[in-house]
Amino acid sequence: MASQYFRLLDAMDLVASMTQPRDQVFDAGPYSKLELQFRVVRAGGAGTLQLQHAAVNEESAYISLGAPVALNATSNSHVSISNYLRYVRWTTNAAVAGSPAALIDVLAKE
Repeated sequence: MASQYFRLLDAMDLVASMTQPRDQVFDAGPYSKLELQFRVVRAGGAGTLQLQHAAVNEESAYISLGAPVALNATSNSHVSISNYLRYVRWTTNAAVAGSPAALIDVLAKE
């Protein structure tokens, strides 16, 4: 089984209502399973980091994928996803505060 590693979100400061740019979303079409590692490397005061997916890469098409990751404490978690639409991206909610930093690593499997 072939796989591809990539970083969906480089470690960076997150702010409220931030969304991955459309030209940087992951096209998961060729893959049947995604293994994701979420790392909150600096806690903030509040907020969450959420994956979204869509059949087409259009802003109005994206919907939530899986449970959100809290940004108010450092953490390191793994999620395995096999039911998703073609495009996958990240977004933060409007409650993000306190300059949290996080990253997302992905292993996409055929």
